[in-house]
Amino acid sequence: MKIEIKKMINKVKFNVVKHSPEILMGIGIAGVVTSTVLACRSTLKVKDILEDKETNMNNVKEVLAEGREDYTEEDARKDKTIIMTTTALRIMKLYAPSVIIGAGSIACLLQSHNVMRNRNAGLAAALAATTESFKQYRERVTAKYGDEVDKEMRYGIKKEKKEKDGKKTKEEIVVGCDEHELSGYARYFNENNMHWSEDPQYNMMFLRQNQNWANDKLISQGYLYLNDVYDALGFPKTKAGQVVGWVYDPKNNERGDNYIDFGIYDLNVRGYRDEMANDTIAEERQDFINGYRNSILLDFNVDGNIWETMGE
Repeated sequence: MKIEIKKMINKVKFNVVKHSPEILMGIGIAGVVTSTVLACRSTLKVKDILEDKETNMNNVKEVLAEGREDYTEEDARKDKTIIMTTTALRIMKLYAPSVIIGAGSIACLLQSHNVMRNRNAGLAAALAATTESFKQYRERVTAKYGDEVDKEMRYGIKKEKKEKDGKKTKEEIVVGCDEHELSGYARYFNENNMHWSEDPQYNMMFLRQNQNWANDKLISQGYLYLNDVYDALGFPKTKAGQVVGWVYDPKNNERGDNYIDFGIYDLNVRGYRDEMANDTIAEERQDFINGYRNSILLDFNVDGNIWETMGE
C-alpha cells in the first residue's frame, strides 16, 4: 500500500515538473489579473487617506496660527513629517498586496520562459546529435552498399519487377514513393492544393512567383521560416516549420545556399541538394514543367534549424 502511494506521489511530481511551464504561465496570468484588480480597489481607497492627510495638515496649520506658546514652528514641522510618513505608509500598505502578487506573477512568467528555453536548448542539442548520427549511418551504408541503396532506403523508393509478355523480368522499375519518406519537408503540389489549377502554365507561374517572393523576402529580412513558404503555397504549417528555414548571410553561411529553391527544375544531382534527384522524380518534374503531369514534388533546400544559426 505504501509503495503504491509513493508511486502515485512520484507520478504527480513528475507531471507537475513536466507541465511546470504551463502551470507557471497560468499562475502568472492569474496573478497579473488579480494584481490589477487589487490595485484598482486600492486606488478607490486612496482618496480617503489623502483626505485624512489634508485634514491633519489643516489642523496643524490652525494650531500654529493660534500662536500658542507650547506649539512652535519646530513642533509643526515634526507633526507634518509624521503626517506625511503615516500617509505614505498607509498607501504602501494599501498597495502592498497588489505589488507582491504582481512581482510574484512576473517571477512565475519569467521562470516559465526559462524552463521552456532550457528545454528547447536540450531538444536542439538532441536534434543535432541525432542528425550527426544519421549522417554517419548514411555514410556507412553508402560505403558498404553504394549510393543507389542509400537513396532507396532513405527515400522509400518502391520497385517491382517489370512484366514483359506476361512474364516478370529481372529489370526493375520505380513504381512510387511517399513524399514524407522522401523528405520531412517535401510536399506534392497537385489538385488537392487550394492554389492548384488545371492550367499547367498557371501552376508553373504560381510556383515560380512564390519562389521569387521567398528569395526576395529572404534577402530583405535575412531569414525565412519554412512555414512562411508553406503558408504562401497553401500547405499546412508544421511544428518543424516553426524553426526550420533559411538564413541569408553570403559572408558567413556554411550550412546553407543563401537562396531558396523549391526543386522545380532539379532534374539532375547537384552538390547542394545531396542525392535527392533520382530518375523517377526528375521525369515527373519534367512532365510537370511540360504540362503533361498535374502534380510535382517540391523539396525545399532548407538550411536546417535556423534558431541555432541566427544565434551564432
